[in-house]
Amino acid sequence: MKSKSILIILIFLCTSSWAQNYIKGKVTDKKTGEPLPFVNIFVNNSQIGTVSNKYGDYQLQVNFNGIFEIFASFLGYKSAQKIVSTGKNNILNFELTPNEILLEEKLITDKKDKTWEKRLNQFTKYFFGKGDYASECKIINPWVLDIQKKQGKLIASSNDQLLKIENLALGYQVNYLLENFSHDTEYTNFKGLVAFTPLEPKNESEANKWKNNRSRAYYGSLRHYFKSVIDDREEENGYEAYYTKVNDNGTRDDEQKIEVDKKNLFIFNQINF
Repeated sequence: MKSKSILIILIFLCTSSWAQNYIKGKVTDKKTGEPLPFVNIFVNNSQIGTVSNKYGDYQLQVNFNGIFEIFASFLGYKSAQKIVSTGKNNILNFELTPNEILLEEKLITDKKDKTWEKRLNQFTKYFFGKGDYASECKIINPWVLDIQKKQGKLIASSNDQLLKIENLALGYQVNYLLENFSHDTEYTNFKGLVAFTPLEPKNESEANKWKNNRSRAYYGSLRHYFKSVIDDREEENGYEAYYTKVNDNGTRDDEQKIEVDKKNLFIFNQINF
């Protein structure tokens, strides 16, 4: 039985106190130096976002302290991302490089490509998974995806463009910058940057549904556990963490378990277990 390890990098979770931080800057074309208007700029894993004005200028208000990522995305350009520490970098400029891929041509060919459509269905199945809310998620602009089969693996990326996903279970449009995705017979792995834009509910019933579903999705999740560890509230929030032995047949031996020492859990802002 092969051992497996998981490395989780904690960015944006370290929010110990409420604060008002303003990040501003300019977005320009790296080759020409010209300002780029209407560029999407988001704080990763948040609802905080804006667009640059006609002069390429932008400003974000961030209501927390800590380390987080900001990314900029614009059609026809390669997306860019930077790590920011609040209180240190008030000015953050982006230089975007033109993307060589002609998305207009891909749109024409991919829509007529049956093989690509089959791969899109496979990608959607593995990307959304089999959770309770997967059936209520829909990709709005699938044509930005580059999906291929290589050495038995399904691989994909969003070509430095935002993959727009409508999540009618939680009431968000999800803007996902998919950096890479792969699926084989054993694992599904993907990495990217994400921002959430709340949808407008049609009525009070839908608003209540989204509120309840968001609570169900968050409480008891891995993210909620990490936040509980950071806030030193694991026991209060109902968590216990143990190392357990895995038998040769893949089953877990709960008789041989050791409680996790939180002091050894964090190493350089990472959780390693």
